[in-house]
Amino acid sequence: MSSINNHPSNRRGKKTHFHYAPKEKQKQQKLLLVGVFVCLAALVLGLYHIIRYAGEHVAHQQNTEEIRDAYYTARQDEQNGELPGQAQNPEGVDDPGSNAAALQAQATAVPAATAAPVRSGMLPLVHFPGNFNAKVRDSFQVLRLSHSPDIMGWLKIGTTLDEPVVQKDNTYYLRRDYKGNDNNNGTLFLDEGTQWKTRPYTLMIYGHNMKSGAMFGHLKSYEKADYFQDHAIITFDNAFEDGRYVVFAVGTYSLKNGHDQYVSLSRLDSRDIGGREKEIRQLQAGAVKKANVDVQAEDQLLLLITCVDDDNERRILAARRVRENETEQELIRQVREGFAK
Repeated sequence: MSSINNHPSNRRGKKTHFHYAPKEKQKQQKLLLVGVFVCLAALVLGLYHIIRYAGEHVAHQQNTEEIRDAYYTARQDEQNGELPGQAQNPEGVDDPGSNAAALQAQATAVPAATAAPVRSGMLPLVHFPGNFNAKVRDSFQVLRLSHSPDIMGWLKIGTTLDEPVVQKDNTYYLRRDYKGNDNNNGTLFLDEGTQWKTRPYTLMIYGHNMKSGAMFGHLKSYEKADYFQDHAIITFDNAFEDGRYVVFAVGTYSLKNGHDQYVSLSRLDSRDIGGREKEIRQLQAGAVKKANVDVQAEDQLLLLITCVDDDNERRILAARRVRENETEQELIRQVREGFAK
């Protein structure tokens, strides 16, 4: 009996059987530990991003409140004639109105008040009313000196949005606040190609589509008729003049030529009348919601642009400047009547 039990094959079998189970168990334990570690790491990373996002959101709100107070104080002081005579430009800031001789040489430019609609060819250059030399207004000079030399405007949509608008290039402010600090909310910014020697025919402002609703995260609300009607008039005051605009279309458009929803931003930004008219009709045709408001190539356009899930698409809110012979009450009535049909 002992010889059978001591047979090498039996000893090897027992030995193998004795060590196999613990190794398998150790492997399972290691896998379990790795899984737990991965889950904990993901949880910690997620918490980090949530805390960072919350911190940046709070910082954004605080910064906006700070500059908002400064902006409205400066505007009030300007209206009351309490600002110092001529505030100086911040160091390194290009004043588009500094070269008056060059502006005078633009023979094709005409004052905005006397500009006549042109139905073919190129739109004429138009000066800012009462600001022929395109001088930065005192309130914005003060704001640029005290907060940021890149501030070029202020956008307001009811009680939803009340934010500064900067201009530098099309990347710098994507993940920075207006002070230049890192912040994923970014800052609303004008297209880098916007020129200010005369009144731009198209103003394009970019902003993030934040889930919190910050920046341009609320533009999707315009796809609801009630919100559209209640926020049909928006304000964009720039460093050279104030502006009120009526929204005429909102939708998601493609940046790929040939797509049914394609809209050419470059043609909208040109003075070519035929190209502008074509793209304006495309904005209206592809809109999720649109207003019964007349829009022509001669109108100054304001485009608010934000990203969506598809990198080749953008949500665009399109508005045009309220004309001198119009009242906002009449425009709002037209908008509401159009939705009622």
